[in-house]
Amino acid sequence: MGVRCEDRSEHDQPCRPAQEVRGSPRRRRCPRRRVSRPPTDLRPVKLNLLLGFHNCVATDLLWLFLTILGILGLIPNGMSLVQGFRLRGNVRRGMRLAFGGFLPPAVVILPVRGIDPGFDENVRAILGQSYPKYRLLVISDDSADPAAERLRAIAAESPRVPVSVVVAEPSNLQGKVNAVRSGLLHLTPTDEVVVFADSDIRPAPDWLRQLVQPLADSTVGVATGFRWYVPPTPTFWSLVRTEWNAVSANVLFDPRRAFAWGGSCAVRCDHLPVLRLEDRWRNVLSDDLVLSQAVRDAGLKIAYAPAALVPTFEGANRATCLEWCLRQMTMATLYLPIVRRYAAAAFAVFDGSVVLGLASLILAAL
Repeated sequence: MGVRCEDRSEHDQPCRPAQEVRGSPRRRRCPRRRVSRPPTDLRPVKLNLLLGFHNCVATDLLWLFLTILGILGLIPNGMSLVQGFRLRGNVRRGMRLAFGGFLPPAVVILPVRGIDPGFDENVRAILGQSYPKYRLLVISDDSADPAAERLRAIAAESPRVPVSVVVAEPSNLQGKVNAVRSGLLHLTPTDEVVVFADSDIRPAPDWLRQLVQPLADSTVGVATGFRWYVPPTPTFWSLVRTEWNAVSANVLFDPRRAFAWGGSCAVRCDHLPVLRLEDRWRNVLSDDLVLSQAVRDAGLKIAYAPAALVPTFEGANRATCLEWCLRQMTMATLYLPIVRRYAAAAFAVFDGSVVLGLASLILAAL
C-alpha cells in the first residue's frame, strides 16, 4: 500500500514536504522628485525672419563665389593642357622637316664682345657642325677685343671651316644690331644662306642642318630656332628667367605671333634685297623683331624649326634677371605689340590662377 501525500496521491516512496514557492522580490519605488514647473507667464519668442534670410543669402553667395573661383582656377589648367597638346603636335610636324636634303652653302655671322663663360665650348660647337659647306664670319666692335684673338686660336683646331674676323662699321649705335648689319656687307656670291647666331649658344652638331631645312620653301622668309636657358646652378632668379623665356616657345608656332630669334635664324640670300635689312637695321634696338616685321611686310612666312632649339648655359642674379625682363618687354612693346599682349594675357592667367587659388583656400577656412 502506498503512501498518501498531501495532494491525496499515492506513491511508493514517501513524499517530500511541499516547498513554498515565492515570486521575485518587488523593487522599491524611488521617491518622486518634484520638478519645478516654469512660470506660466512666459511670453512667446519672436523669430527674426529677416536676419535668418540674410544669413542664408550670405552663405549661398559665399559658396557661389567659391564655385566661381574654382572654375576660374580650372580655366588656366585647361588652357595649359590644350597648349601642351598643340605644342606636341607642332613639334612632331616640325621634326619631319629635319630629314630634308636642302643643304646650300651658308655663312654664319657671329657677333662677339668680350669672353663670356663657356665661350670656347660654344665656338667649338658652332665650328663642329655636320654641314657640308659653310663658313664663319665673326664681327667684333673693336679689333682689340680679346674674343677675336681667342676665336682665331680656336679656329686653328677646325681647319675644315673657313673663319674670317672683321670689325663692325662705325655707327652712332654700337652693339649687336650694327654688327649683324656690318656682316651683310661681307657676303660673297657663293653664299646662298646667311645664318645669324649668338656667341652664348651651344648648338648640337646637326643644328645648322635643321635650321636651314625650312628655307627649301621659297615662301619662307626666315627660319628660326630658339634658346633654352640652362642655368649651371639653379637659383630663384635664374629659374624665373628660364620660365619667362620658355613661354615664347609655343608662340613661335602661331603665324600671327611668330617672330624670328636673332640668336639662331637663317635667311635666303636671294630674299635680302626684298627685306632691305641694311636699311631697316639702322639706329634700331632690336635686330630679330625688325627682321620679323620685314618678313611680314614682304608677304613671306616665318618658319619655326623646333629641332634647332639651342641651349644657353648661363645663370642669373636678381639684377641680371630684372634687366633681361625689362629689355624683353621694351623690345616687344616697340616692335611687336601683339606678342606683348599675348605675354601679358598668359602671365595674367597664370598669376591670376595662383591668386584665386589662395583666395579660395582662405575663404574656405573661414
